[in-house]
Amino acid sequence: MVKLTITINEEEMELARKFNTYSNADLLRIIESCDDYQPRAVEIAKAILASRQLSEKEIQIAKEELDVQKRQQEEKSNSKWNLEKEIKNKGALILNNLNPIQMQAPDTAKTINIISLVFCLISLYEFYKQSEIIRYIYNYSFPNRDFDMVLYFLPIFVLPVITILFYKRKKSGWILLAIYLAFSALSSIWLFISAMNTISSTHSVFDHSFPQQPPITQLVGFVITSGILWRICKQDIREIYRIGAK
Repeated sequence: MVKLTITINEEEMELARKFNTYSNADLLRIIESCDDYQPRAVEIAKAILASRQLSEKEIQIAKEELDVQKRQQEEKSNSKWNLEKEIKNKGALILNNLNPIQMQAPDTAKTINIISLVFCLISLYEFYKQSEIIRYIYNYSFPNRDFDMVLYFLPIFVLPVITILFYKRKKSGWILLAIYLAFSALSSIWLFISAMNTISSTHSVFDHSFPQQPPITQLVGFVITSGILWRICKQDIREIYRIGAK
């Protein structure tokens, strides 16, 4: 075998020292994958491999090792590609189940997922809306009003629990959500009536002192909560939560 000799500078000398630690199979990989390396690096790899004066048997062993490395790399790439594909497919399936805009009427499972997503967003919004007050109470103690504070913030922490139980198809989650929706619907009606009475009142000074939400807001809230309550009370959903089953 002809020994190759090349003139190299300091930078290439450092590269040659690094290549000297490579196995024969690694040097063959650099030579065969010349498009992935600088031409000078390939020349150095050839020179180092030639300087080792390998026998035909040693070259054959190096080629077999290189083939094993290639197969392992291909298996690793295929495994990574399959994993990415599986994640994308599962992600697309989840998004499709949670997508509130459907080309056709969603099935029962999708309906449950959509309702769960809606109340998850409501929980996050309520927590964000009250975050300043929660932070203020955390920084200052109110020893005489602890129970009042618990009652005030209880719905903020109860709703996420209800949402999780409902999403996991727990009977208790359905019952608690039904109670929550019924209470919310009745509250919206009561607030709507109060707002209408306030508008018709001649004491306009109180309107500025105690601003209230427009009546239409309470009416929309009633329609939404009562609509969701009607939907979860339908037979297909009740069967999943074993509501009414003995």
